[in-house]
This record gives sequence, C-alpha cells and structure tokens, in this order.
Amino acid sequence: MALLWTGFIGLDTAAQIAMKMAANSLVPPPFSWQWALSAIGSPMTWLAAACLIAVFGLWLRILEASQLGVAFAATSLTLVGVLVGSWLLLGEAMNPLAYVGAGAIVVGVALLRPLSQSESSSSNRE
Repeated sequence: MALLWTGFIGLDTAAQIAMKMAANSLVPPPFSWQWALSAIGSPMTWLAAACLIAVFGLWLRILEASQLGVAFAATSLTLVGVLVGSWLLLGEAMNPLAYVGAGAIVVGVALLRPLSQSESSSSNRE
C-alpha cells in the first residue's frame, strides 16, 4: 500500500509541476487556437497527461484497499509535494505559513492512519 501511495503522490506532484512548467512556457492569453495548439504541443503538457493517467490507475487501486474518507484526506499530501517540488524545481518561495500548512496536512493525515487501522481491524472481526 505504501508503494501505491508513494507513486500516487509522486506522479500527481509531477503532473502539477509539469503543468506549471508548460503554462510558464506559453505566451499569456488571450485564448486563441494558436495558444491552445502551443499548449497541446508542449512536452510538459504531455508529461502531465501521462502522469495523470497513471495517477488515475493508482487511485483506483488505492480505493479498492482503503476507506474512502481516509484515502481522500490522504490525497492532501500531494499539496505538500507540490509546495516542496515548486520550491526545489521552480524556485518558488515558501513562506512560514506554507511550512505551517504543510505540517498541518502531514499531522492530519498521520492522525487518520490509526483511525483507519482500528476500523479495518474491527470490521474484520465482524
């Protein structure tokens, strides 16, 4: 299960960063067919699409093995990945509030994990 989550978070983070990189390479709108074609022709757009297709498959596998509420909450870890990835790869600043928010997400997901384990073990006894 940890491998599924690592792949999900990593690929979803990569997709978001690739979309940002594709958007940065475009001439700012107004929207036009030329603008749309240049977006479609960007290798980063295709990388993002491939990552999202893989993420969809991983998400379906995760849902098979997890409770929906816990799984959906854990997807918030992607936000932490995007914050860190944007800082490392794109040079975007992280202010103190970003650190607090990322920490709150990690703590919140960590607190849900024991809850999901206790509920799954009690449902196995029934």
